[in-house]
Amino acid sequence: MTMVLIMFGMRFLIYSFIDNPWLVLPVELLNGVTFGLFYATMTSYASVIAPPGTATTIQGLVGGLFEGFGVAAGSFFGGLLFHNYGGATTYRLYGICAILFGVIHGLVQIPLRGRGPPGLAIGNGKAGGGDAERNSNELDLMKETKSVDETIENNAD
Repeated sequence: MTMVLIMFGMRFLIYSFIDNPWLVLPVELLNGVTFGLFYATMTSYASVIAPPGTATTIQGLVGGLFEGFGVAAGSFFGGLLFHNYGGATTYRLYGICAILFGVIHGLVQIPLRGRGPPGLAIGNGKAGGGDAERNSNELDLMKETKSVDETIENNAD
């Protein structure tokens, strides 16, 4: 997420200094990288923090909040800034804020390295705990799903 925020900030800053509209096109190539990394990070984090069996629901909620509330709020406040201060100032302000939040996020991650939700191995490779139980529960769920699939197939014949 740190890299994504910094890359978004760089893109916004570049936009704020562009005079020729055609120069926006090469900068837009970065959108594939920044947005792709952001969306993958967002959904994987939602899956990691979700209680067992709720990963899909949590991913849907997070995606809905981003696509719904986030886009609406960003459009509203961005529109106000754009109207009152102009495009260059708005993009410059968003760029500086994104880079600042990226640096803060990176600094906050340093003391958290090696910690994480139960069952998540990060940093030094040590899990937060509960790996065996979580893996066992996931294996049981896979067996139940296979059993249900077999029952459906047998009943279909």
